[in-house]
Amino acid sequence: MIDLKKILSENDFDLLCSIINYEFEIDDLFKKVDKNKKTYTRKYPYPDARFVLIKLLTFIYDRPTTIGRKINLDHASVLNAIKKFNNLIETDKSFSNKYEKILEQIRVMKFNSNITNSIKLENLISELKNDILETLNKIKFIEDKIQIYKLNKENNEF
Repeated sequence: MIDLKKILSENDFDLLCSIINYEFEIDDLFKKVDKNKKTYTRKYPYPDARFVLIKLLTFIYDRPTTIGRKINLDHASVLNAIKKFNNLIETDKSFSNKYEKILEQIRVMKFNSNITNSIKLENLISELKNDILETLNKIKFIEDKIQIYKLNKENNEF
């Protein structure tokens, strides 16, 4: 089991939405009832998808109020969504399978991201080593020039 608190961050919000949209085969988690209303659609599977997002946001944010602000809900709606999520995980196999697929996609995306970051870091270290070697060579060149200058100066004095 992956520790989501360690791998998820505030920067992952759009990634989470994309994965959930894909898995639930919807276009937008936050689809409105209509353009003039503030409420989100309750048509299946949109609420279930939002329950998953809210649950995942609990691994990023500590307070329901903070989660609510992020997705334009009050804290009571967030708490209710978490309660519904927990109920669905225990009773609905299809929902539970979708959640597991989402977790796997998160793990893969974050793992691939970490590999990419490691490769970038290794490349940066290699570039820095090359820069250091180049600088050391320049220093050696300058030291040699100084030595030659001193020898020439000594030879000219006699």
